[in-house]
Amino acid sequence: MRLFLFLSVLSISILFEVVNGADELTFSSLVDKVCAKADEKAINLKPKLSFVRSISINTDKIRTRLTALVTKFVDEKRINEILDKVPANTTAMDVNNAQRFLRTEFNRFKKKQSEKVDIIDRIWSEVTIKPPKRDWMFSCWFREWLQDPTDEMHMNRVKNNTKFMSSEYENLFKKFNNELIEAEKIKSNIDTFIGLAKTSFDKLFKSAKPEEVINDVKPLMNRIYNNERELIKKLEAIECAVKEYNARRMIWVDFLVDLRATLTSPRRSGLFVVTSLLGDLCKGSKNKKLE
Repeated sequence: MRLFLFLSVLSISILFEVVNGADELTFSSLVDKVCAKADEKAINLKPKLSFVRSISINTDKIRTRLTALVTKFVDEKRINEILDKVPANTTAMDVNNAQRFLRTEFNRFKKKQSEKVDIIDRIWSEVTIKPPKRDWMFSCWFREWLQDPTDEMHMNRVKNNTKFMSSEYENLFKKFNNELIEAEKIKSNIDTFIGLAKTSFDKLFKSAKPEEVINDVKPLMNRIYNNERELIKKLEAIECAVKEYNARRMIWVDFLVDLRATLTSPRRSGLFVVTSLLGDLCKGSKNKKLE
């Protein structure tokens, strides 16, 4: 029992040392460290592990494509100008109060844009995510793995599995990119309907009757709203695709640093990790005494 408590306290102290003392780790810097250790055994992994660094080599382009999915329609000034041209008692196409109808449509459009911005921010957080700091097992293991002599047999295992991991990545990226392409197609449809709606609203300032404009705009606003809902579903699918990539990437990383013996095996047990760390600490203490 005392030994168990000692191990628990010691492992916690090691955890704090790792979390508080370690440099900020990114997936890219982690890959660099893995490749550097492989180089010690003349095993070139650098060109084979780019897919671990990020879901895309051009994350700025992804950011641009995502932010382009937020739709611009009319600003608040233009909305007020439009409403001023539509008397509250205007009726048309099952609309009893055209002014209230338009304000409701503009408000729910703005709400959809806010929803999209929130999801895009979450997607971007996933795209730029770093190895989890609070994963104490990985943090402890990785620190010790860096200090250990390079295991040539393990590095060859990594080299032999790069094609398989790369193939997994290609499938995940294809899923992500296909969803993004579909989202862009829907956004293109929205832009078309918005262009038509703007043209109809412009007629209000050219002596057109308000009820005629409402008759033109109502079906367009419905199409815009329905397409916005579909676009949000695509954004949620994109978020899921990036999360799936990140989950799989963490398994690849575990394997790269030998925390998993194979890509299909579980992580080495917590007891194994703590025992390894204790062994290293004992070696360090003996070396200090010899000095």
